[in-house]
Amino acid sequence: MLEDFGADHVSWLLAAANTFLDQQKSDRAIVLLELLGLVDPDNVQGQTMLAYAFLRQRDRGRCRAILGRLNRRELSEQERAVVQMLSVRLENNAQGSRPPPRRP
Repeated sequence: MLEDFGADHVSWLLAAANTFLDQQKSDRAIVLLELLGLVDPDNVQGQTMLAYAFLRQRDRGRCRAILGRLNRRELSEQERAVVQMLSVRLENNAQGSRPPPRRP
């Protein structure tokens, strides 16, 4: 069944997960992004979104694991910047500071 997934499904999973993250429904986004990881495990955008969703859930261990895997990959400058930003937020969060509030 997973072999039936194509680029249009990948786009839909990313868009739907983004919508759930915007609605602060990280648990639902995680389900979609984990499915995306099965369909397209090399999708950096999906992996960074998954790390962010785990960060929002305060699951630092899983967030750190994803960021570690991404740091070992060859990434574009933009992808590397996103991973760095998430790493900083993870460290700030681990030190007891809260992430900045989301804009409405």
